[in-house]
Amino acid sequence: MIKQLKRKFIFTAMIGISIILVTLLGAINAINIHTIYNGIDEVLLLLSENVDKKLCVFDDEDDDFTIGSFLEDPKSDQDTILSSNFFVVQFDGNGSPIYVNTNQITSLTDKDAINLASRVRTHKKDIGEYGKYQFHISTIGTTQTIVFLDISEEIVSYLRILLLSCSIGLICWGLMLAMVIALSNWAIAPVAESFEKQKQFITNAGHELKTPVSIINANAEILERKIGDNEWLSNIQYENERMGMLVGQLLDLARTENVAPQMEHIDFSRLVAGEALPFESVAFEKRLTLNSNITND
Repeated sequence: MIKQLKRKFIFTAMIGISIILVTLLGAINAINIHTIYNGIDEVLLLLSENVDKKLCVFDDEDDDFTIGSFLEDPKSDQDTILSSNFFVVQFDGNGSPIYVNTNQITSLTDKDAINLASRVRTHKKDIGEYGKYQFHISTIGTTQTIVFLDISEEIVSYLRILLLSCSIGLICWGLMLAMVIALSNWAIAPVAESFEKQKQFITNAGHELKTPVSIINANAEILERKIGDNEWLSNIQYENERMGMLVGQLLDLARTENVAPQMEHIDFSRLVAGEALPFESVAFEKRLTLNSNITND
């Protein structure tokens, strides 16, 4: 029983720890992915707003540094655009490309850029994802502008954090398992001590009860030799025999944690007769007669 209790303690504790770890790591990665994609959307909107400025021609900005502005946006708009890999394609009302800018990306030609833009220009939403690119579609008059931003670095970034957090989570889970196993002995020590005391008490009580049971059995056998068969004597012998069986079962229970059930044949007639015997004395005291008709064997 102690081993089973220990296993249940470890199992229950590790379920709780697993739920906490999965929730914590899931929340961290969800927030990280949400933050990354919010940043991507902001960059896309910034690029779309500055298309008319020919992308990278900006007015002079205030260079005053404050902690608040640094925490909100550590990069200026110009730095953000210059450090981004993007390309822009514009279409007229007839769907013909009128402007292509691939200066900020070296892996694509103008033709490739136009082909990609043609595939997504009928997209239902303004912002979408195509392969390793996030795109934003804006329409002013009859001119449709599509800005593509290469997000491969961002994808690698959150995958790296996901892998790292999962690795750390597994390591923490293993350490917690070792700690729970080590602490399980201490946690169930009071229960184990109580169980051992209970077993000792049952053992002592069983041995103490065996003496009067043996004496009653011996006296009953002597009386049987002197007075012969007697209904009341049979009752005493039956109940004493059952008491002896109960004492034996108590001692078996104290010797082992798990007592395997043993199948055996019983004399059901004798069992029923034995259960009826105690009620005969009750009936006799009330001046009643209890009759029983039980087939033998």
